[in-house]
Amino acid sequence: MANPDFQKIKESDFIDYFWEPLKVTLSRYGFDDANDLIKEGEAKGVLIPEFHGREHLNVGLWLELLKSGNSAVLAAFDLECWSIKKDNKMRV
Repeated sequence: MANPDFQKIKESDFIDYFWEPLKVTLSRYGFDDANDLIKEGEAKGVLIPEFHGREHLNVGLWLELLKSGNSAVLAAFDLECWSIKKDNKMRV
């Protein structure tokens, strides 16, 4: 699994998509022991992870919205999120 590499994407002016492994993201947030905790949970039978893809994101649409200056998407990007709920009717 992976997350967007927000810094590299910004450096490319939202033209290219870059990703970082989940382990790198967790480390940046101070969760270096997350993999060990997952393995411990598996061993104890209380956790069964289901990994089913690298990203949950329409990369092309997201980059287009960023390049076009969509304020909601840019606000989410600044928080290192790829989506933000703008109101009850729209999700990006």
